[in-house]
Amino acid sequence: MLRRIKRLLRLRNNAGFTLIEVIIASALLGILMLGVFGFVQPVMASVKAKEQNARAVMLCESIESYIANSTKLSYYVQTFSGVTAADITTATSDPAPIVGVKYTGTEFPDQADASLSEMFSCMNSVLNTTNYEIRCIGMRWRTDPKTGEKKMMLTNEVVDQNTGALDPAKSKLVFETCFYDGLYPVLEYKNYSNQYQVIDPTTSNLVDKYPAADVKMAPALEITMSIYLTPECYSTSETTRKGAMATFNGTTFADFRNIASTATINKAGEYKLRPNVEIHNYNDALAASPTEVYTDSKYGDCYYPETFIYYLTRKTTDISTPTPPATP
Repeated sequence: MLRRIKRLLRLRNNAGFTLIEVIIASALLGILMLGVFGFVQPVMASVKAKEQNARAVMLCESIESYIANSTKLSYYVQTFSGVTAADITTATSDPAPIVGVKYTGTEFPDQADASLSEMFSCMNSVLNTTNYEIRCIGMRWRTDPKTGEKKMMLTNEVVDQNTGALDPAKSKLVFETCFYDGLYPVLEYKNYSNQYQVIDPTTSNLVDKYPAADVKMAPALEITMSIYLTPECYSTSETTRKGAMATFNGTTFADFRNIASTATINKAGEYKLRPNVEIHNYNDALAASPTEVYTDSKYGDCYYPETFIYYLTRKTTDISTPTPPATP
C-alpha cells in the first residue's frame, strides 16, 4: 500500500501545473506588469521630453551660431523679412525686385537706392569680384521627406552676382533634414539704430527724430530662434499661431568685426548694417504665396514668411583642386 501511494504522488508531481494554477499565475503576473508599466511610462515620457528639449537647444544654437559666424567678418549686411519666394525669383534678364526696395515704415529712413544696390556698388567699384562676393543665408520652406511636412529650414542661397536674384533650385540645406525631426523652427531678427520718434510741437504728430543722413545702425544683429514641437507655429490662424507653445527660445547677437573699415570700403569708415526691410506683412505674404501653404491634419493650413540675410564678404579659398608643382 505504501508503495502504491508513493507511486501516485510521483505521477502527480510529474504532471505539472493545473489549468487553474496557470490562470492564477498569469493573472498575478499581469497585475504585476501593469504596476511596472505604470511606473515606467511616465519615466519614458520624461526621457522623451528631455531628449526633444536637448535637440531643440542644439538646433537653436546651431542655427544662431552658423548665422553669426558666417556674417561677422562681412562688410555689408542687409536683412529681409516677410518675404515670399516670388519676391526673390526673377527672370535672369531682370533685376531682382528686392534691389533698392523702399522701406515705407517710420522706424528707419527710406532705403531706396541704399539697399542691395549699395552692396553691389561697393563690391564692383571699391573692392573686387576676384576676392569678394555677395552671399545669402535663407530661412525658407523645405519639405521634410520623412513626414512630407513643410517647415522652415536654414539654407545657403546661390546669389546672382549681377542682379542679386536667388535661384531656389540651387539653394542647399545647411543641415540635414533629420536635424529637424519633430522640431519646427521660427527665425526672427532685429537690428537697432539711434532713430526714434518724437512729437512735432506744431502738428502734434509723431515724426522721426533724425534725418536719414544722421541715422547710425548698431553694429550687431539680434537673432532669435524659437523651436516648436508642432506645426501650429505656422498656422494661418493668428490666434492659433500666437498661442503656440515654444519648447525653446534662444537669442544671440551677431557682433560684426569690420566696424572700423576704411572710408574707401564704405562711407566715412562706417560699417553698413542696413535696416531690415519687411516686404510684406503676414497676410500679404500669405496671399502672395499660396503654393507655400500646406494643410496639417490637426492644425489646418500652415505658412510662415521666409527671411533672408545678404552679406558682402571675402571669398572662401578653393582648396578642392590643388595646384600641381611646377615641372623642374
